[in-house]
Amino acid sequence: MKYRNLKNTRMKNTNTIIQKTIDNAYTTFADKTDEWNAEDFFFHLTFPEKIAITLGGLHNKVTAHGFAEWIDCGYAEAHLPFLRRLLVSVDDKQYPQLSAGLAIVASLSILIKGKITPIKNTTSKSIIDADADYAKLKNILSEMTTYFENAKQL
Repeated sequence: MKYRNLKNTRMKNTNTIIQKTIDNAYTTFADKTDEWNAEDFFFHLTFPEKIAITLGGLHNKVTAHGFAEWIDCGYAEAHLPFLRRLLVSVDDKQYPQLSAGLAIVASLSILIKGKITPIKNTTSKSIIDADADYAKLKNILSEMTTYFENAKQL
C-alpha cells in the first residue's frame, strides 16, 4: 500500500498540535509518495510523528465513521503493530481513556483475524461494540494530546 493512500488523516480541529505534526510529516516526505509504501514512510518518522499519525488517524476515522472505516482505509494494517506496542507502554493510571482506547484496538486486532477474544478491560466483541466502547471515551483526545506532548520531550 502506498503511503499516499494514508494521507487523508484530518482531525476535526485542524489546529491541534497532533494535526500540525501529521501535516508536517506528510509535507516532509511528499517527494517520496511514488516510491515508498506505508512501511517505508512509517520507518522514517520520529517517535512523536508516529504517535501523531497513528493516534490522529485512529481518532479521526473512528469518531467520524467507526472502526470499519479505519480498517477499510488501511489504517489497521499500517498502524496496528505500533498501536499494540503503545498499549503496553501507556500508563493506564495516568492515561486511563487512552489506555482503554488502545485496548479496544488490540481486541479488534484479534477480531480482525477471526477470533473473538477481548483483551484487557474491553468488552468489545464486534466492530459495532468497539465503536460504542470508543464513543464512551469522552476525554480520549485530550489524553492523546497530553501523551503526545510528553513523548515529544523524550
